[in-house]
Amino acid sequence: MLDIRVWQVLHALGAVETNPGGRGFTFAHWSRFLDILRDLSQRLRVRARDVERALFDAHRAHQSGALYAAGNRYRRGGR
Repeated sequence: MLDIRVWQVLHALGAVETNPGGRGFTFAHWSRFLDILRDLSQRLRVRARDVERALFDAHRAHQSGALYAAGNRYRRGGR
């Protein structure tokens, strides 16, 4: 599964460069997503699911507007 919230945070942080809104994912998006989560997991010595959950929670804390609204994206550092 590829979560829209986590993807938007990864985009805001510069970890991914495409699909800022996090919609219409391809296999390439999914593969990149897993590579990033696995890399962070190894570097932080935690489970990949824990990394994903932390990014999901960060998005929820900083999200403004409806998640699926046109043009809505995670904005790093504030609402």
